[in-house]
Amino acid sequence: MDIKKVTGVYFSPAGSTKTVVETTADELARLFKAECRYISLNTPSDRAQEYQFAPDELVVFGCPVYAGRLPNKISPDFARCLHGEGTPAVALVTYGGRAYDNALAEMRDLLTKNNFKPAAGGAFLCRHVFSDKLAAGRPDAADLSELRMLAQGAALKLRNGGEIKPPKVPGDAQAAYYTPLKTDKTPAKFLKAKPTTAMVLCEHCGLCAKICRWVRLTRTTRLIFRVPVLNAVPARLTARAVQRNLMIRISCRTRLCWSSITPRNARKTHIFSKER
Repeated sequence: MDIKKVTGVYFSPAGSTKTVVETTADELARLFKAECRYISLNTPSDRAQEYQFAPDELVVFGCPVYAGRLPNKISPDFARCLHGEGTPAVALVTYGGRAYDNALAEMRDLLTKNNFKPAAGGAFLCRHVFSDKLAAGRPDAADLSELRMLAQGAALKLRNGGEIKPPKVPGDAQAAYYTPLKTDKTPAKFLKAKPTTAMVLCEHCGLCAKICRWVRLTRTTRLIFRVPVLNAVPARLTARAVQRNLMIRISCRTRLCWSSITPRNARKTHIFSKER
């Protein structure tokens, strides 16, 4: 197959998935001696556009895992705005150490339904966004090396010609979304929780935006940008202290998710290219 262009497409609020996608796309562009470009789907305006990919283009699509699935608030945007024409693709998911569960299978099926032809896929550990202790330092040099190996395997498969069949990956793309439970076993609808803020303590210093990448991505909403992320945050509190307190609160809410966290030095990279 003659690849004229390699395109990296990513949703990467914390930046790690962007690194994973760019490393893979760069290596594929080098192998095929093709043009390389990148498309971010981080903001609502990015996802409002429609993207069409040609048959001689190779798309590397990456997204972080949310409770074992693609983010359910945003994956409908992926299905709406990404369109292939029998376009070959590489599917990548990143996760913070628990498990990627059904996310890679879901991405493979999403791409297939949108007229892409997934040739390979992989799941890679990245530092968890809730803590700098979970999968610390990932992706590291060894991860980047494995990404280049994945790219080389995908290039070899595409050069061999013939029909591109999607790789066999673990998971069930149609599985139900994870539902966190409270101690009484009823659903914990923490996503509907809204922080309250003592505005008299807010000096509009922007610390919340400096320490929280998500705030930076959504700062077009003035209220999100100007209001501290915690209840009644004293103006004298340092950015690091705010960050630490925020992480503690979030991780306590989702404690049950992390019952099988990967040890810090474990690799747990998963690469797939064999056909179903």
